[in-house]
Amino acid sequence: MVEVSLVRFVTVRRASQLTGYSEDAIRCKINTGIWRENEVWKWGPDGVQLVDLEGYDKWESQPGRPSKRGKRVLVLSRTEDKN
Repeated sequence: MVEVSLVRFVTVRRASQLTGYSEDAIRCKINTGIWRENEVWKWGPDGVQLVDLEGYDKWESQPGRPSKRGKRVLVLSRTEDKN
């Protein structure tokens, strides 16, 4: 959940501090279209990317895809020394 703020639009740096996502992760979500322009982020009048905290909260509340964590099987093979 995003902490209460009087400001709706924040810089990527501030969004990183508030959400726990790294700045690179946020930019990746923007650049790949995971976060849609004018829904979760927008361009500020000075050309800076701004994250919409209301849009982020809506995105974050959506049901996610099922996790594959914990379903991986690690197979260890034993090698014998042939000396």
